[in-house]
Amino acid sequence: MTGTELEKLKRTIFEIYADYISPLQAQYPRLTEDDLLLLCLQEADIPALTIALCFGHADTFALHQRRLRLKAKML
Repeated sequence: MTGTELEKLKRTIFEIYADYISPLQAQYPRLTEDDLLLLCLQEADIPALTIALCFGHADTFALHQRRLRLKAKML
């Protein structure tokens, strides 16, 4: 995805999942927009490879690493 496409995706997802995102931001203020996007896409049961492609990765390894960093932020 290009940067513009990713921004459109973020805006759309953040509008749809606003009620899901607000409590997350309040509880975990260190979460970035990309972290929140990942959580929303997971909540929507999007396959891991599709999520990885959204972030510009050809496989799910980088997504796995991102999830590990996300877990650390949420402890």
